[in-house]
Amino acid sequence: MNLFTEVIIGLILAGGLVYFGIHYFVVNRQTKRLSLKTQPIVDAATNYAVKQQKLIASDSTIISSYNAGVWGGRGVMAFEYHLDAVNVVKNDLPIVKSKLESSLNQFGIDNDLESVDSSKYFAITDMWLMETQLYFDVAYLRNRVTLEYVEDLKRLDE
Repeated sequence: MNLFTEVIIGLILAGGLVYFGIHYFVVNRQTKRLSLKTQPIVDAATNYAVKQQKLIASDSTIISSYNAGVWGGRGVMAFEYHLDAVNVVKNDLPIVKSKLESSLNQFGIDNDLESVDSSKYFAITDMWLMETQLYFDVAYLRNRVTLEYVEDLKRLDE
């Protein structure tokens, strides 16, 4: 290979690295900003729903974290919650999930939240019990990307 070819290949590789580097930081910054703006809303809805369904003792806390980053979700607004559950057993999880999701969506209606799906504001995408700890993932259907994420997860479950 002559020097000219090596320089051209080097410039193409450098240009690709610069493009992907800039793209990565721009997209991640927007997702981080959106998740920081969205998480307090989802936290409030989850606190409301959990208390309404009496799933937690009055002195317990609900722990939340951004969850969609695991899936590479660019703009996906999904959060994981866990709490010390009161009177929840594994066989009750489908009923608990349905009631909790109903309460979350009622919070969305009562507070006139944004949603791309006019009939739903939130979706619980997963729920499991580990000893006395109840874990569940809540997606806020605020944007098309999150709605598609939820639909993809439903297809995986089928």
